[in-house]
Amino acid sequence: MDDTPRRRAKMPHPPVRGSPRGCGANDQVVFDLDGAAATRGSEREQGAPPASRCASPGAAAGGRQPGLRRAASSRSFHFQLNFSRDNPGKLDDCYEVERSTLGQGSFGCARAARCRHTGSLRAVKSVKLKAVSDPRRLKLEISIARRLDHPNVVRLFEIFRGREHVHLVMELCTGGELFDRIVNEGVNGFNEGTAARYVQQMLASVCYLHAQDVAHRDIKPENFLFQSDAPDAKLKIIDFGLAKEVEPGTSMTTRVGTPYYVAPEVLRGSYTQKCDVWGFGGLPISCSAATRLSRGIPTTRS
Repeated sequence: MDDTPRRRAKMPHPPVRGSPRGCGANDQVVFDLDGAAATRGSEREQGAPPASRCASPGAAAGGRQPGLRRAASSRSFHFQLNFSRDNPGKLDDCYEVERSTLGQGSFGCARAARCRHTGSLRAVKSVKLKAVSDPRRLKLEISIARRLDHPNVVRLFEIFRGREHVHLVMELCTGGELFDRIVNEGVNGFNEGTAARYVQQMLASVCYLHAQDVAHRDIKPENFLFQSDAPDAKLKIIDFGLAKEVEPGTSMTTRVGTPYYVAPEVLRGSYTQKCDVWGFGGLPISCSAATRLSRGIPTTRS
């Protein structure tokens, strides 16, 4: 008989149901990735001392990271993460930003940058605050982007806030738009295997967004970038300017989107997250035939 002492394996997370020690079925625990080891919200409410915090970039820079909190919810137990941070410093002190632009828009521009501490390459999206007509929309875009982390979703790392600009330090994608590759492939389009791989990655990104209660509302080839020029580079969804946090089954009414890809329900002013599925429906056709899905339906962008 083996006399080796046996150790009990500890559960990595508190049990959800069936145990008085776990969180209730209607509880929601929200924690910051830069924060401490997780503690249950019920312990915090009962006055238990919070867990010790680990050192984080935000703490080192003097920034104060939010701790655990319990959010009111009637839904099942889940975690809401925060994968980026507000940097109280100056952009130029942390990044060497190139003068040439990667892209230009009505609200600002995007430039490549190199982190002075790690040498990592990033993309810096600089938004002019004076050009933003609806600050709440910008706040919502940042709020959504900072809690997303998926191989097929562009990552937001840091936010620098100034008097005239907000600088978003994001993952750098140098492979160009999916739309450009479709056009370059000509009338024959991609081979079946390549098209299937792209479709799988795009579906994975949309599925992840919906699992996070986010509707993108502007699915189109221009909003998918390749991470690099490599033939097997990953596709990443970008641009959350029209995205919205929405509970499953809840209807939205704002008419937004892009011609050729907007769902009829959006034009009628009553739709759900499934509007992204309609927008995605034309992408496999574009990948395989290098043609855009055209229905001639007008749309309104707000």
